[in-house]
Amino acid sequence: MKSLAFFLLVFINSIAYSQIVINEIQPYPVGNEPEWVELFNPQDTAVTLKNIYLRDKTSRAAITEITLQPKGLAILVKDSGALLERRIIPQEVPVYKISLPSLNNTTESVYLTTKDSLIIDSIYYDVKWSAQGISIERVDPMLPALSNANLKRCEHPDSATCGFTNSVAPTDVDAKLSRLEIDSSTSTLRIFVQNSGKSSIASLTTSVQYQQTTLHQFSHQTLVSGDSVLFTLSIDSLYSTTKKYGYTPLVLFVSAANDVRHTNDTIATTVFISPPVGALLVNEFMFDPQSGGSEFIEFYNTTTDTLNLQGMDIHDASTTALSITSQLHAPPKGYCVIATDSSFLTQFPLLRIQSNVAVQKSSFSLNSDGDAITLRTPYNKEIDYLYYSSKWHLTDIPTTKGKSLEKLSPMLPSNSQSSWTTCALTEGATPAVINSVARELPTTTTLTATPNPFSPRSTVGAKQSTICSYSLPFKQAHITATVFDVNGMQVKTLLNNHFTGATGTFVWDGRNDVNFALASGAYIVLMEAVDESTQQTHSEKLLLVIGE
Repeated sequence: MKSLAFFLLVFINSIAYSQIVINEIQPYPVGNEPEWVELFNPQDTAVTLKNIYLRDKTSRAAITEITLQPKGLAILVKDSGALLERRIIPQEVPVYKISLPSLNNTTESVYLTTKDSLIIDSIYYDVKWSAQGISIERVDPMLPALSNANLKRCEHPDSATCGFTNSVAPTDVDAKLSRLEIDSSTSTLRIFVQNSGKSSIASLTTSVQYQQTTLHQFSHQTLVSGDSVLFTLSIDSLYSTTKKYGYTPLVLFVSAANDVRHTNDTIATTVFISPPVGALLVNEFMFDPQSGGSEFIEFYNTTTDTLNLQGMDIHDASTTALSITSQLHAPPKGYCVIATDSSFLTQFPLLRIQSNVAVQKSSFSLNSDGDAITLRTPYNKEIDYLYYSSKWHLTDIPTTKGKSLEKLSPMLPSNSQSSWTTCALTEGATPAVINSVARELPTTTTLTATPNPFSPRSTVGAKQSTICSYSLPFKQAHITATVFDVNGMQVKTLLNNHFTGATGTFVWDGRNDVNFALASGAYIVLMEAVDESTQQTHSEKLLLVIGE
């Protein structure tokens, strides 16, 4: 009888032991969080375990006595204080401080055994099934946990459910937003919804929100347990509601009646709503700067929206690309510029604080003989393209080094030589402002000078020379400016076949061609201009007076 009683006692204890499982494990924590193991009692009665061990392959930790309430949990940890600093544990869940074996950060087998090495439960994990700082949870406590079929990465936003129901444990009704994918070739958002519960779902709704405004809703009827449904959404179509191009934060969530698990029904993501082709057009670019200067590319925004180029890429003809990583705003019907060297701001200091100008150090460089410029979205959608040649510059000016190529009008096609010409300003470029060749022509032709009279012998520096200002009826021209005395004798050549835009200035210091100060009296400056395109000519005369 005694032998039978002993056998029955061992049998009953073994049955009780066999129902206690390793339910969750944190083998690879971050920060000050310690490693820990969670046990679960799936029975309807409390269980007290005495003289058991938690083991790995090389060491073991003794557990003198531990009690788990019906359907209850218990936590095993070496440093309970550190764990309680990191995680909130329900009061009804006991935390036991033991000499927990060090858990591997690769693969490991963990056993719960009796003192006689009878295995109560065991798991085998691979940290690749999860990630550092995220626990590994058991899906079904009644099934073996020796593979990732029954051990899953925790899905709770807090990275673990220490002391709580596992986030991957099946519930009766559980509509799960399982994953999102972006098909960049079509700018499509792919939304996967799974029935992770035990019962069929009669109806579910998936919503897409931006700033608490619902942009789109999908509905589905009858999703059986374990099945999934795929919804697709055109990302660019969201502009009709958001009225915003560029990176846009979205929140997606799925809902179903009687679904009480909300930790897996919401995903926040960011998509790129692409502007239409031609929304941004290359309007000016510097590919052959002066020594110490910087290349730059200017874009014109053809829309009535402010466009943010952050996330877009500029490609040349090779595999090199310049990714725009900072905020770069192009105002409606306005300009934005990106340069590749800080010397750009030295050359154009007034652009330092403008939100439509960005300097981004990069190995990206445009070839001096010819290259491609392509603007693409993060999803590889082409917004504008051109392939330029150095021959697009004017051929009858002394040098084009340090001079940009400008569009005659922003809306002209970018990939056409006839749309481009050389910048007409002495500065060589007009970044972030209207192009020198695109300015409105003056309604009247003028030639003025100030001060007038002036004198090279004046003791006042501002009166020792005169500044002549002109406006022409041509967008680009070559001008010659010559000074004559009252007898018609040429005394000074101020400009000789000088390339210019519609407006400009030149200076005369009252000296002749051999640098002698001329006598007091009246002089005539003759300005002659030849239109770059039509060869039409125009001339202006102005009386200048040298005083005493």
